[in-house]
Amino acid sequence: MGLIPSGSESNEVVGKLIVDGSNGVGGEKLQVYKEDLELNGLVIEVQNTRLEGGVLNEGVGADFVQKEKVIPHMALVHKMLVYDTKLSDDYPCRIGVQTAYANGASTGFLKQQGLEVVFTPTGVKYLHEKSAQYDIGIYFEANDHGTILFSELFLSRLQATNNELSSVSKGQQNAALGLLAISKLINQAVGDALSGMLLVEAILRYMGWSIHRWNELYYDLPSRQLKSYSSSKLDADVSTAHFQVKLVDKTAVVTANAETEVVKPLGIQEASNAETANYPKGRCFIRPSETENVIHVYAEASLQDEADRLAKSVANLVDKFLGNLVGQSQYALLLKNSSSSNSESNNQNKKVQQILLLSML
Repeated sequence: MGLIPSGSESNEVVGKLIVDGSNGVGGEKLQVYKEDLELNGLVIEVQNTRLEGGVLNEGVGADFVQKEKVIPHMALVHKMLVYDTKLSDDYPCRIGVQTAYANGASTGFLKQQGLEVVFTPTGVKYLHEKSAQYDIGIYFEANDHGTILFSELFLSRLQATNNELSSVSKGQQNAALGLLAISKLINQAVGDALSGMLLVEAILRYMGWSIHRWNELYYDLPSRQLKSYSSSKLDADVSTAHFQVKLVDKTAVVTANAETEVVKPLGIQEASNAETANYPKGRCFIRPSETENVIHVYAEASLQDEADRLAKSVANLVDKFLGNLVGQSQYALLLKNSSSSNSESNNQNKKVQQILLLSML
C-alpha cells in the first residue's frame, strides 16, 4: 500500500468490501485477518460463511455467478483481474494466458492492449504449465481458479533494475518495486482467493478506480453454457434394462486446438460452425467435462437471447450426433446378447432392433 502514488485514490474507491465466502473455508479464514486489514484501510464484511450453516457453493460462489448470470445469495462478487504494467520500452515482458472459456470480449481487450494471448485446454494444470513459459503468466478461469506467475529470470531483471534506478528514475523504480511486491503477495504455487482479492484491492486503490470503473474496461459478450445429456430413445413398451443409456460417453468427443474444435465425431464441428455463422459475434465450442460424464456446450453472441439459442442449437447437434453413437452401441450390445433361439424372444429382439435403427436416423 505504501507504493500507491499520493492522490491516486479517489472518491470512487469504496471503503467496504463485501466477500462471498461460498460457505467454504476461505470466508472463515478471512475473519482472522479482518482487524489487521481494517488497520490498513480495508473494511471487509464476510457473507456466506460456514458458520451460517450453508452448503458449500450452493447458490453462491464465482462459478455460480458466471454460469447462472445471477448474483449469489446476499453477496457481491467480481469476476476478472487484468493487470498490465511495464517499466519502459527498454524492459519488455511477455504476458499471457487464457482458456476458451474466457469471454471473447476480454480476449479482444487484452489484444488491444498489446498483450500476447494464447489458449490452453481447460484446467489449472494446463494453464499453469503454459503460464510458466512467460515473463509474467496470468491465468484466471471463469470460476476464478488461477494466479500470476513470474519467471525467475524476470524477477532477477526486476531486482537489478530496481538497484540501477534507485538514483535515476523514481517512477520506474516504483514500477519495479510494485511488480516485486505483487510477486510476493500473489500465491504463485497454486493461487488462492485471499491473495487474489488483496491484489485486486491494491490495484484498484493504485489506479483510483471503483469496482464499477474496473467493470467498464470492456463489456462481456452475452454467453451461455449448457451440459448436454443424451438419453436412449427406446420404446417404453420394450424392456430396456440392458440397453438404457442415460449419459453420453464423453470419450466419444475428441477435441483439438485447446478444446475449441471437435475432430471426432466427424461432421459435428462443421455443423456447429454453420450454426454459429448465423449469429453476429457468434462463438461456440463443444468439450467433454473432465469431472462428469457430460458434454459442455459454450456459446457467445451479441445478444443474450442469441447466445441462448446458439447454445441450445449446438446442444441439439450434440444429442443428434452422439445419440447416433449411443444407438449404434445399443444395437451392437443387443446383437451380442440375442443368441436365444426362442421364437418369442427373437421377435422381441427384432422389435428392439427396429426401434434402435429408427433412433439412429
